[in-house]
Parts: sequence; structure tokens; C-alpha cells
Amino acid sequence: MLKRAIYILITGFLAVSCEKSVRIADDKKIRLEASDNLPFEDASTFVDTANASVVVLGESEIPVEYVDKLREENGYLYLFSRNEKAIFQFDSLGRNTNIIRKVGHARNEYTDITDFDISNDSIFILDQNLQAVKIYSCDGKFIGNIDISKYWANFISVNGGYIYLFNNCSDCSAGKFRVFCLDVKGNLVAKHIPFTMDYGISSDNVVCKQDGYYLFCAMPDNSVYKVKNDSVSLLAYLDFGNKEFPKEYHHLNLREILAKRLDESYVLGLDAIYSTGRYLVAKYRFAKETQYAIIDLETNAVVQRAQGFKVNGAYKMGLSAFHVDNGYVYNIYSAETFISIYDNVLNKEVFADKYKAELKHIRETIEPLDNPVIVKYKLK
Repeated sequence: MLKRAIYILITGFLAVSCEKSVRIADDKKIRLEASDNLPFEDASTFVDTANASVVVLGESEIPVEYVDKLREENGYLYLFSRNEKAIFQFDSLGRNTNIIRKVGHARNEYTDITDFDISNDSIFILDQNLQAVKIYSCDGKFIGNIDISKYWANFISVNGGYIYLFNNCSDCSAGKFRVFCLDVKGNLVAKHIPFTMDYGISSDNVVCKQDGYYLFCAMPDNSVYKVKNDSVSLLAYLDFGNKEFPKEYHHLNLREILAKRLDESYVLGLDAIYSTGRYLVAKYRFAKETQYAIIDLETNAVVQRAQGFKVNGAYKMGLSAFHVDNGYVYNIYSAETFISIYDNVLNKEVFADKYKAELKHIRETIEPLDNPVIVKYKLK
């Protein structure tokens, strides 16, 4: 993704210059070999595949067509769908208990949902169009509005009483910083990771929420940062060698990159990161193929590289369109996809009676246009 690293690590705060080439400490570098046609590997390295649960999402007034983000809080699943501009709430049995959809221009409404998070039974919705954070209770009552017009955010998260705005390198009046930390009243507490270059591409999911801190990355950089309200440190730098995206192309947008076919020769950057505590899961693309690397953070060893992950226990349904939250992996299947997998693959597999009966019952009771099916695994 990035050419050679360009960061200056300072105790406490991390200052980053994207126009200088600074040597990264060897103990922070993790070498990854980029190659095409990676296999599908066993997910048991980082997931407890022997035990799993499945939730069939019940009928909702607005169908859940696609899930952009999933959070679980106090036994409820919250699904963000950008297409529907809504946050769906489902209980542990899959019953739809609420839908927050307040589209408009009134103070208690939003024009769009860029991202969302949940903290202390409150839902924080980032509206990039209005440059505001709208706050609602989990039952949909409007609580308040925070003006963030001084900043720019592509992602939002709330942790430890602080609101974090994560910026995919857009300029704003508060300066060119990757992270802005605010208190719950919207006052600036700190800003982290300055940058000077204008980048042309951005990541899918740059934020991985942990207990009291975040892991953060953003295209076209290969650095993974540990972010707290008052400090940032470099956790790791993923070095793709001669497959790193050269610096001279960083200003190009995706259309220009595709026109030059650069995506076929280089790793453009980290699309997403997830963490189990010990293991870091990095998602990226190479040679038009989505790939994953599993990294042991205790040893900095790359223990697995894969195009996707097979599950040989429980429901034997592999990980593909998955989300990570609160120590669990949630793989989301559209009803149509679940039916296809069952009819063509699972129906021929050998299962423990418990899983076989449950899968058969789901297949017999869902239709292609129903809401998704979610399989939940615990991270190791």
C-alpha cells in the first residue's frame, strides 16, 4: 500500500510526516509476502470454531438488504444499513424490536448515516452531510446534537466517555489530522497523527474498538496505530516489500488507479483490521483478490495468509462477509445465499445432530427475500 514508511514516533504522541522517509524500528515491522491465488484456510487459528450460535433475523418493516456495520450491546444486535439510512435493533432471538430511521433536516433528524456507534445505551450517528453527530437513545428518542463542522470524519466511535472522529485524510479547519478526540459535549480533547499529503483512496473499516483504546489504520498507509484519548503509538507496520503501493501514486483516486491497473501489481493499503487481543487480522486486496493475514502480536509472526476461512466445526459455514465486535465474529448471510449454501453444500455434509437439525429447520422456514442469517463465533 504505502511505499516506504513515513512516520516519526515520539513518546506519548505520534507525529507522522507523509513526505519524509523515516526508518521504522525493526520490532515494529512485519513482513508480508503478497501473492495471488491464496487458498482458503482453517479459521480455528483465531476463532473457536467448535462452538457457534445462529440467529435468523425476523421480519422487519424495512427489509435488511445489506449490513455495513454490526454492533452488539446488552444482548441486542444493532445493524447499520447505509442503503436504508437506518439502524435496526434485533433481540437475541432475532426479533426486530426497533428501527431508528429519522431522515430529514430537523434538529432531531439526519440526512444520511456515514457511521454509528453505541455507548451507555446511546446511539451516536455520524452525518457527514450535516457535519454533525446525532445522539439517540436505543429506543430511538432524540437526545442531542454535536456540531463537528471544525473537523472531518469518515468513522465514529465512542469509548471511555470520549467521542473519536477518524479521518481518512481530508483537510478541515482543525487541521490535517487522522484522529480527533472530543468529550461528550463536543469539546476538542486531543488530535492525533498529522499528515501533509492528500490521498486519493480510503479504507473500508479503519477502526477496531478494544477495551479502552482503538487500533486504527487508513489507506494507503500500512501502519496500525494504538489510539487512546491522550496518546498514539505505532503498534505495527505491515511491510509488503516490492508490492507496496509506490508513494508517487498516493494522490490518485480509485478510478485513476484502476485505469493504470496498479491494483494488479500492488497492495493499495489495508482495507480493514480486526483484533482478538493476541491476533491481528489484516484485510487487503492484491491482484483483484481480497486477502487476509493473521498476525501473532506476541511474536510479530504471520501465522496465516488466506483468501478466506473455512470452518470445520459447528455449522461448517466459512467466514467471508464477517464483522467483529466485543470478542465475537459475526458472519452475515443473505437469506438467498444461505439457501444456496445449504442446498448445494451443507445438505451433503455430515454434522452433529444438533447442528444438522437446526440448519434443516432454518432452510425449511426462510425464503430468498427474508432478512439475513447470522452465524456467531467467539474469538480466541
